[in-house]
Amino acid sequence: MRASVSRVSAVMSIFIVLALAAPIAAYAGTNVQNQAGSTSITAGQMTLKSYQSQENAISRNFKQAIAAAKLALRISLSFAKTPGARSTARVQFTLAVITASTERDSLLVQLGAPPVSSNGLGAASTANGRND
Repeated sequence: MRASVSRVSAVMSIFIVLALAAPIAAYAGTNVQNQAGSTSITAGQMTLKSYQSQENAISRNFKQAIAAAKLALRISLSFAKTPGARSTARVQFTLAVITASTERDSLLVQLGAPPVSSNGLGAASTANGRND
């Protein structure tokens, strides 16, 4: 009897985590794709400002995905009554963080290096602190 109760609670925790985290993560991923992939600027034409705005959008959506994973963890831990259910909730949280990190890293690789300015310095500034 105890085994079936713990199995049911583990299944319910997984269901709750997936039910809450999947739509939030999908929404965050959609925003990242739209923000990072919506411009038609090629790498040679991208300005530093547009690069930074895309980088900020990727970072913001990563933070939203992590916040959603934390929320799902808290909710599933509040329903977890057994050590197995708590362990399952923590594993689901870890997987959500890994997924968000992988997506962020992939988008940053697609974004590429910061654009190079006309003086060849890129995002780095000169010795006097200005980008002349």
